[in-house]
Amino acid sequence: MERRGALGPDPSPEGGAERPIAPRSQPGGWIALLAVPNVLALNIWPWTQATLRDAGSIDGLIASGTPASFAWGLLFALIVLALVRRAAIFVWLTLPLMIVMPVEAWYVLNYGTPTNPHLIGVLVETNPTEFAEFVSGRLQATLIAAAAMGVVATAAARWIASRRWTWRHRSRAWLLALSIGTVAASASAALLEQATLPGDVRQMNSPQFGFLPMQLESFESVFPWGLPLRVVDYYGQRRSIERGMRLLASERIGATIDAARAPRNVVLVIGETGRGDRFGLNGYARETTPRLKQIDGLVSFSDAISSTAASRTSIPFILTRVRPGTNVFHALTTEKSVVSAFSEAGYRTWWISNQMTVSQWDNGISIYAEEAHVRRYLNMAGFGSRSDHDEVLLPELERALQDPAGNRFIVLHTLREPFQLPQPLPGFVRPLPAVAGRERADHDLRHGQAGRARQRVRQLDPLHRPLPRRSHPPS
Repeated sequence: MERRGALGPDPSPEGGAERPIAPRSQPGGWIALLAVPNVLALNIWPWTQATLRDAGSIDGLIASGTPASFAWGLLFALIVLALVRRAAIFVWLTLPLMIVMPVEAWYVLNYGTPTNPHLIGVLVETNPTEFAEFVSGRLQATLIAAAAMGVVATAAARWIASRRWTWRHRSRAWLLALSIGTVAASASAALLEQATLPGDVRQMNSPQFGFLPMQLESFESVFPWGLPLRVVDYYGQRRSIERGMRLLASERIGATIDAARAPRNVVLVIGETGRGDRFGLNGYARETTPRLKQIDGLVSFSDAISSTAASRTSIPFILTRVRPGTNVFHALTTEKSVVSAFSEAGYRTWWISNQMTVSQWDNGISIYAEEAHVRRYLNMAGFGSRSDHDEVLLPELERALQDPAGNRFIVLHTLREPFQLPQPLPGFVRPLPAVAGRERADHDLRHGQAGRARQRVRQLDPLHRPLPRRSHPPS
């Protein structure tokens, strides 16, 4: 009589004795290895982005979404195994994902967050030379680990396939029915949440602007099953950016400049989250900008005010002549930016950014970045995770200044972290307190936002330190 279990043997094709039932721990071990990045991303480890709300709080940990990603990862693995039934099909199907697993784990350990569409954008924007430098530097050991994982995983997959394990138990049907009900309930809840959002927010987050439907957003961070969603998300957002570029393709500003008076180098620094009333050179009691004060001929507009308090709605008015108050979506397709103006005047232009290539907050700004001849994105993580500090912009600025081009216009876009600065900044011993989500913004504004702004100014200050002496033409 055939023995039955959750995993049962296939009859021998020769009609001989059946293979013994294999321990369930083997397919379970394969699934557990696939779940390693999701375990590392839980907000309980020192390398992750644990916020005040998450630290020491079960409710905060659940609200962070990392336990849900871990649970979804396990559930999806079981669903796929239930759909294909045979463990051999499952392991060969997921073998490429197993080989990628060490790279995802390395990324989580270094940046405290799963990979995302922005990372795909950074790799796409990177030229082969820079990519080779990155691989030989940060990723070399990780790629060796991935290659070793490929050898070991292939051998393990061949062994599992040889056992002919098949899921025959009625628990397979129970799991499929339960998973269909769970996915349907989650999709209904997401649709209901989307329906309650204000109209302009729904418009901004809709697939029309390149974003995944809200029903899928929560699955994007789940490894490995969210990897295809990240690729789809990136290319969808790129199409949105390209659509905006096409609308501006025929626009010209008509900028000219007197060649005899044209400065050789023009550098525009977009300094995120720096408050003018916390700059020492503007009269603030504590000295927060000592290096800026050392620059001869520096002019500070101490009474300047941003048109809005958000980057994606203020930068279009900073970089163009569009009047503040204009609908931001209209502004993005009305006029090209100052980058194109310098390009028309004969300058070679750079956009060097520590921001993200694609995101809900950056796609509009990326339209202006696309106007530059050279684009460099240096932030490997994102504005809400353990990214590099803004001083990573300086080596790239040096390379731009050494370019043999004639006149140069260079934009340096620093990183925004208005409500979440969990890392210690250069020169500060203790990390800054962080808040999680907009519901804590009012608390932050009342309790210490000014202090964070002062420290943010100190973080920006290295951008104004004197560059190493080189044979640059006068700016």
